[in-house]
Amino acid sequence: MLLEFEHIIQVNDLSNKAIAVLTRNQLWQGLVLRARNPDKFNHALQCKHEELEENEFIRTVQAGGTSFCERVTLFPNKKSVLKPSLISIKSTLKASRP
Repeated sequence: MLLEFEHIIQVNDLSNKAIAVLTRNQLWQGLVLRARNPDKFNHALQCKHEELEENEFIRTVQAGGTSFCERVTLFPNKKSVLKPSLISIKSTLKASRP
């Protein structure tokens, strides 16, 4: 089973002067940071990545007893695409006695 997620987030609400306006480049750099280091945004995750090419890498994310790999491809200033990698998906469940 393959799950697809798309997030639409409003950026630069020009009617709200209290919020700083981001440039397209600033927004892109933030998206790249999140793709490369999701653990900076969610402290329950541990992440490492291995460069494949200039705009492509494999990232391994560990959340609790589960770890998974994703191939991340960046299309500069357009989008990032994450695909599950067949390299490694493992989960550890532990039963404890009451």
